[in-house]
Amino acid sequence: MVESYQWFFINTLIMFVYGVQHTLLTTKTAVDLFNRLLPPQLWNVCYSLTSVALLLVSFSFWKNSNIVIYSLSAPYYYIALGGMGGALFGFFYCFKYTTSFAQWIGVAQVRSMLTKSKPAAYYRVRKNGPKKYVRFPHHTCLALLFWSQPVMTLDTLWLAVFATIYTYLGTMHQDSRGRRILGEEWINYSKTTNLMFPNPIRILRDLSNGTFGKEITIS
Repeated sequence: MVESYQWFFINTLIMFVYGVQHTLLTTKTAVDLFNRLLPPQLWNVCYSLTSVALLLVSFSFWKNSNIVIYSLSAPYYYIALGGMGGALFGFFYCFKYTTSFAQWIGVAQVRSMLTKSKPAAYYRVRKNGPKKYVRFPHHTCLALLFWSQPVMTLDTLWLAVFATIYTYLGTMHQDSRGRRILGEEWINYSKTTNLMFPNPIRILRDLSNGTFGKEITIS
């Protein structure tokens, strides 16, 4: 009986450990400790490398449940694959409207340190494109990626549930950091946007009147 649920316990432990390290390394205590030991410009890239390394280790220990919930056939299989591809493309595309991908992984900060130039602000209010509707659109794309599986097993379903909840909680944390850093500007921006999932009625309205994705003015 226990052996049949072994995949669940192992995979839950993997996701828990990854979530804990991902959370602890972003705490003010951890960041301040790092900055006392190394240049602060190296934090983001070290954090990214640590996350990638642990992600690779997690994949190597991941257990398949061997319980298939659904397996799509053509044409739905290709529609789901297209959804995954679109979500992955959208994830990188959304960095055009947020902080750059190079800054997100920490490469831009290292480059600024080496060239002695001032890096762009990590938190900025953008009011066009997907940022007109959600404050963290690349997180929206991640959630879509989790659920666009052409073949869903019990373990990948558990991964999708866990990852979506963790992503949403992490987005709330980043949103609170935006309020702390930008203050009233971010608070006013929050009044006209959703955190992670857009309002479809607003999107349809903007599509009909030709203002989809166009910059808005916040009063």
